[in-house]
Amino acid sequence: MLALTDKVFLPITVFVLNVVLAVLKFILISAVGACFAIYAKYGGEYAKSVGWIRSAGYLEMVHTFRSTSRRKDVPGLVKWALVVAFFVTLAASFLDKGIAIFVTPATRPGEHTTTLVTSSQYRFKGASNIFVGWEFAVQGNDSAKDTMMKALNSSIANPHAVDGQTYTPVFNAFNATCTDLSVRFGAYSVTNNGCMEVMINFLSFRPSRLLKMSQRSPNQWSITIESNLLPREYNFLDVPVVMSISIESGVACVLTEDYRYRNPMDWDTTGITAFPKTFMSNCILNSSTMIVAAMTTTRIGSVWTDTKFGGAFADESDELLLGMYEALKSADVTLKNGTSTVWTELRVTNSTINLYACATSRADRDVPSKYECVYSSIDTFILTKEPDYDLWYSLPPNGYIAGPAFMSIDYAMRTRTTGKVSNDQMKQDTMAVADYMAQLGYNFYRAPGTFSIHYNVIKPRPGFEIPLWVLIIAGIILIINLTLWQLTYWLVGSPHNSSVYSVIRDRLASRSNTPIPRLMRFQYEPLMFEDVKLLPDRVDSMSNEYRFLLGGVTVDTSPKTE
Repeated sequence: MLALTDKVFLPITVFVLNVVLAVLKFILISAVGACFAIYAKYGGEYAKSVGWIRSAGYLEMVHTFRSTSRRKDVPGLVKWALVVAFFVTLAASFLDKGIAIFVTPATRPGEHTTTLVTSSQYRFKGASNIFVGWEFAVQGNDSAKDTMMKALNSSIANPHAVDGQTYTPVFNAFNATCTDLSVRFGAYSVTNNGCMEVMINFLSFRPSRLLKMSQRSPNQWSITIESNLLPREYNFLDVPVVMSISIESGVACVLTEDYRYRNPMDWDTTGITAFPKTFMSNCILNSSTMIVAAMTTTRIGSVWTDTKFGGAFADESDELLLGMYEALKSADVTLKNGTSTVWTELRVTNSTINLYACATSRADRDVPSKYECVYSSIDTFILTKEPDYDLWYSLPPNGYIAGPAFMSIDYAMRTRTTGKVSNDQMKQDTMAVADYMAQLGYNFYRAPGTFSIHYNVIKPRPGFEIPLWVLIIAGIILIINLTLWQLTYWLVGSPHNSSVYSVIRDRLASRSNTPIPRLMRFQYEPLMFEDVKLLPDRVDSMSNEYRFLLGGVTVDTSPKTE
């Protein structure tokens, strides 16, 4: 139920609004005239003049009041009636303006349609995996999902959007059929009881030697490896994180971090070296099955003496982070030429993988003696569409799409304010993005050089909002005044509710044998309507009675004798 302070939406145009206000103003002014018609009938010999002067306008009322204010033969009540007529008429004239103050332009959802939008996209070869322009930053209090929704409604995804219309991607009904993962870290199997395998790797993965693997808890593992480095590499982790998703038929989806190589000499000695970013992709396996994948990564550096990364993490109590602290405290940090030691803490929970990996820098380069670390949160699962959903595009000949990430979300603005990384927030952001992609389902198609998506389109319905209490008061005033106006018209009657012009015409019509038109000819000297004099040629001021017949041909102005 609406409260009196709630606003009511009126789906009307500016023209209609102005017409409604004009009608309201007309009725109010007419009702004021009706009140003075009643006064004219019962207010005495001056009363009718007040009504006629009011209809002549504000200036006439002012002049009349000034000329009669000092006359003692005019009753005081009549003078006050002139004042009331002025201000009441003025208030009625501006009442519609007062109502208009509370009226504000607004829009409401209107007609619903759907449309397919296909836009051309470009991807740089080699250096980047992201569509050009598809790197978005979280702003203000927006979440990762909010940012992704804005991206899919931006001019990049929908370059021909009509201003004012709302575009919302169509959601599809999907079932998550595989949410348990088998995980490999590089060449080493961590867990193998899932329905699909996820291999976490680093681009250009080097031959390595497993030094240690232990299980800290049912879903957490600690891994230590030693790997060779290429001559140009400073650190084992100075490459993008790659996740490869495999099913029974082989590799089905690949998601790669869009990582830019950095010069370690430019890094801070400790703390965040790369703000968190989320990367996402979807891989269509066949006409009924697809994989969605999302990965969020951040990078942290730390000197040997600081095994807590300069307090870069906000969630110091996270068991995975505590495991990394423990591993680094007891680690052999001896630098070796051409190799790097990597410590990894990894946790697998249903479809989510979280890991910390830290590696030493090589000894045969003039680089800071420090750890370089990566924290990554991954969420991926297989979806099966509902049988009654038909594809609106044709799958490629090879039967599936195994594309790289098409979009990234940057959290620099959010992280910069605190200088800390929230690993729990990163996990929540990753899951939210993956869930949103799952809702999009097959309505999210990427072909070479193009991007297609179905939108629900809502056309705006323009109108105005007005508080309910204003609408109720305006309605009550309208009904009362309309009723008063009509009752006065029927009950008071002419000449009290008529203008001077109407009274003269009616009198002429009653005294003449010829029809008098409503639009009459007027002459000022002498004062005539339709060639009929209204006043005698001469008036004897000493006479005490005159006979003046409107419509007659003679006027007797002689004084009355005894």
